[in-house]
Amino acid sequence: MNNRPKLDFVPASKISQIYDVIYQLQHRLQLDDEFLLSTTRCTPADTVIRKQLDTLLVASKDARDTLITWYLRQSLVELNVTISLLTAKIKFIEYKLGLCDGLNLHQACSLSLVDFCNILSDMTVTSAPSGERKTLKHVSAEVGIPVWLSHYRNQICHVPSESPCIAILVPLVTKSLNYMRESFWSKVLENESFDAQRFKKYVNYIAKLTYVTSLNKRLHIKKGVEMSKKGRELAETNLVKYSRICLTMRRMIVQNPKQSIEFLAQFISSRKFDNKTRNSALLLEQIIFAKQFESFVFQLLSLFEKNQSSSLKFSWLRQIIQLIGTRRTSQLKENLKLMELSSSPQMKKLTKIPSVKCCQIAYRLAQMEQPRARKLLMNMKRRLVGVLGTQKTSLLVEMTKLLGNI
Repeated sequence: MNNRPKLDFVPASKISQIYDVIYQLQHRLQLDDEFLLSTTRCTPADTVIRKQLDTLLVASKDARDTLITWYLRQSLVELNVTISLLTAKIKFIEYKLGLCDGLNLHQACSLSLVDFCNILSDMTVTSAPSGERKTLKHVSAEVGIPVWLSHYRNQICHVPSESPCIAILVPLVTKSLNYMRESFWSKVLENESFDAQRFKKYVNYIAKLTYVTSLNKRLHIKKGVEMSKKGRELAETNLVKYSRICLTMRRMIVQNPKQSIEFLAQFISSRKFDNKTRNSALLLEQIIFAKQFESFVFQLLSLFEKNQSSSLKFSWLRQIIQLIGTRRTSQLKENLKLMELSSSPQMKKLTKIPSVKCCQIAYRLAQMEQPRARKLLMNMKRRLVGVLGTQKTSLLVEMTKLLGNI
């Protein structure tokens, strides 16, 4: 685990897809950890849950087959451990569906944890001097795995009759997979360079969608139009595709914020803002949920500074300023609705700009001679005075001016 993992022979899109299957699909299907970690089996009457588990099972098996192919091409031990842990998760899904018994599940979990313990053992033996080497106890603490996992590993290997029960093994498998995400897969994805063409393709796809609402991200049919079975299946397929593209876009934004935000700010601000801006709102949602809203606001401000005569850029900046300048909860809800954004607690939290940053925005607006900019500045001052009071607002604005001159 010391060497930086590489999967250069695999397309970045395939890596992202496998990552989504292993770590995201479960939550998209609304299968919470508490349910998956319980040893209660599904009954034939649980049709909805069984369908969700079937979807997760098929996708997990396909992901495992792909990982096996990669492992045969490049024998990375991290791939082998992921395959082993994913196999245990597959067996657990099969156990919930009644497709395998407890013995098969126990064996899969036991073998995967033995493989994982081998990685932890390798971390205790490095090229560092013996006095600086980490003990298994320290490594376990860093990983978030109980130190007595090594004891269970010894029981599994040497005293099978005393190996831990399924209720103990399953949570350990989940924790081990989470560690693999942080130590291996996330680092692999960090190496993914910004693919401008692919990002542009995703943006254009969302911008052209006709049946997606920004409030619940569900495909819907216009009123009065009935759907055939084939049409409904096509709509469901498009919904899955849309969800995957959103997840991939968010990851690309997080990994490459500068390039992606610059492109999105230019793209969104070139489109007309009105009460039917659903598709632009969908793009803005990806920015917000990627926690890059603040960067987007400053990029939009920079575009307006360069072209203050643009009515399109001004209309978007005006709506954004009204949003972040809102003090009352009721008004914030109305502004989010006007922009076709959800008024969920998470959305409200992620669109809140710190007061210091608002001062920076106010300072840049104050530097412009444009009457439009003065109107925007008044909105910012009302927000700051309402939150901080007149005296603190004046102090922050003066400090911001001072910093702007350094």
